[in-house]
Amino acid sequence: MLKKLHLSAALALAIGSLGFATTLEAAAPAQLNPYKGFYAGGQIGLGDRDKGSGDFFPFTSSYKEGGVALKGLAGYQFNRYLAVEGDYMYMSKDFFKNYQNNTDLAVKGMLPLSAKSDVFVKGGMGWINQGGTNGFQPLYGLGYDHYLSPKVSTTIEYDRFIGGGSRTDSNFLGFGMAYHF
Repeated sequence: MLKKLHLSAALALAIGSLGFATTLEAAAPAQLNPYKGFYAGGQIGLGDRDKGSGDFFPFTSSYKEGGVALKGLAGYQFNRYLAVEGDYMYMSKDFFKNYQNNTDLAVKGMLPLSAKSDVFVKGGMGWINQGGTNGFQPLYGLGYDHYLSPKVSTTIEYDRFIGGGSRTDSNFLGFGMAYHF
């Protein structure tokens, strides 16, 4: 029940943010995304690990564990459509037990919606540590970026790490900001 409440709150935040971003865009003159250069930022959100339920939908099964997740990121945007991004994410139900941390590198493809916003997909590989069980896992993600100024952007993002061996699938749904140098 609590996980469904968290998912509902996250979806409401995402939909509200999109509406707010659209209102800001209509009220302000267009400022172009700088398209090229280094960026760094952070996100906060929900993370979970699938513990064998086989559920496709994240954050819904009683066979999952998770909690607050924190993510730091850095990347380089080559042009309006392509970037490379590295992330470090830490998530835990009780912050020190049953933790998971991920370090990953991904290619990010962006589709502009306007001069100040885009949707993106990304794919790559990550080094995963799930409470002492380590290994590489592929990942994919999707999200929405909105530029508040040429240097500052906000992001809503969903990432999924595909498990293998004794490591389980894991999910991240977060909101954050980035600064573009």
